[in-house]
Amino acid sequence: MSTGGERTDRPRVCFLGAGTMAGAVIGGMLSAGWPADRITATHRRPEGRAAVAEKYGIEVTETSPEAVADADLVVVAVKPYAALDVLASVAEGLSPHTVVASLCAGITCAAMESTLESTGRVQLARLSVVRVMPNTACLVRAGVSGISAGRHADEQALARVVEVMQTVGSTVEVPEAQQDALAAVSGSGGAYLALVAEAMIEAGVHQGLPRTVADDLVRQTFAGAAALLVEGEHPAVLREQVTSPAGSTAAAINALESAGVRAAFLSAIAAATERNRALGAPADESR
Repeated sequence: MSTGGERTDRPRVCFLGAGTMAGAVIGGMLSAGWPADRITATHRRPEGRAAVAEKYGIEVTETSPEAVADADLVVVAVKPYAALDVLASVAEGLSPHTVVASLCAGITCAAMESTLESTGRVQLARLSVVRVMPNTACLVRAGVSGISAGRHADEQALARVVEVMQTVGSTVEVPEAQQDALAAVSGSGGAYLALVAEAMIEAGVHQGLPRTVADDLVRQTFAGAAALLVEGEHPAVLREQVTSPAGSTAAAINALESAGVRAAFLSAIAAATERNRALGAPADESR
């Protein structure tokens, strides 16, 4: 899967878990020229190990301390309920220079640090820990990942994680206190936009458009608007450019505002932020 131009100085990265998001990052790394022999992964099922190894051409093993022994970066990419147990199970194989990053929703840096400290190994008590919140657009290498440093993670540790995550999109570094809000905006954001797209398609059908036509129109409208926004166009400017006084767009915007759409988004993102905080609380208290 590599596109050539491989750099042999790339960090050695081990993924604990090889599901959808881990697979997306592995694929991005390979396409960016990361040597396959510097990427490993673990999978709990033999058939899963075989499938991942065949798909990406990397070494895939059982989860064990030996699996992480040579890694410069260990990426925890299992289900959130299993993350801390999996991290504890490999702790013996970690070295003082290893950076540990989590892609697991709700798993805080403090929870990971507490897990490592509970092993009793003094050298792990100051290990660099980084929390990462990717979004689903990473699957098409157009995602954005929020990155937060733990107590002992320095710029070099963050750079190691950023280098990996930028193979599937952009990154933004935020204080960990902002991670729940970030997840509510970008982590869940694709679902909000999908809901809007779904509603627009249905509205088009109700106005007489064939469903296939309405679907194509909405998809391309989203793609075009996204391209303009990525180029730096302010959302308000983009909206005003297509809103003529007393025109049809003005009538539509007025209907949306009257229906409380803007307020609904404020409430939705606040609700998602609070839910993220609630999901993260047990992880902090569990160890």
